[in-house]
Amino acid sequence: MIFTLEYGRITLPAPIREQLDLYATLLLEWNQKIRLTGYSTLTEIRQNLILDSLLAFELLRDRLPDEVIDFGSGNGTPGLIFALLAPSRSFILLERTAKKRFFIEYAASRLGASNVRILPSLTNPIASPFILMKAITLDDLYTDPFIRKNASPPCTLFRFGNDSHPACIPVSSYAITGCVDSWGKPKTISLTESIFQG
Repeated sequence: MIFTLEYGRITLPAPIREQLDLYATLLLEWNQKIRLTGYSTLTEIRQNLILDSLLAFELLRDRLPDEVIDFGSGNGTPGLIFALLAPSRSFILLERTAKKRFFIEYAASRLGASNVRILPSLTNPIASPFILMKAITLDDLYTDPFIRKNASPPCTLFRFGNDSHPACIPVSSYAITGCVDSWGKPKTISLTESIFQG
C-alpha cells in the first residue's frame, strides 16, 4: 500500500497506515483542548509531522540500536511514529510537560505501541545512548541535568525538523547527526548534515 502525501510517497503496510491515520486524528482532537501542535488540519499534521518522522526513519532504519531516546517528545513525534515502524526496538519518550505526557500515553495505548515508555526525564543510566531530537536545541540537551547524569557519552544525536520552530532554524529540511564525546567543558561534538526530505 502507498501512503501518499502532497510532497512524498512512502510504501507502508495497511495496518501502519491505519495507525498513522488514527494518530493524526487523535492529535487533532486533543489539540482542541491542549496545545500540542500549531497545525490545525489532518493534512497539515500528515505533511508536517508524520511525513517528517517517516523520512527521518527511512534515513535511520538500519542504524537504530535496540533502545532509542526521543528527547522532548512533545506530541509524540518522532518517537511514537518510530515505535510503530520498529516494534522490535524500545523507545523512551522524554517529555517534561504533564499534559503532553498524558496525550502520548493515551495515543500509545490506542495505537498498541507497547514498545514505548513515556517519562518526564531520563531516570536510569544508559551508556552510549541514541538520542532523537525534533525542534529541540542542543543547549536544551546540554543543560538537562538528568541527561547529563544518566546518559553516558559517547551519545549519538539525530536532530531534525521541517517546521518554523526557532530550534530548527537553520537546519530546516536537514538532519544533523553527531556525537557528544563528553559532557565536560568545552563541549565536544562532531556534526554532519544529511538531506532527508522527499
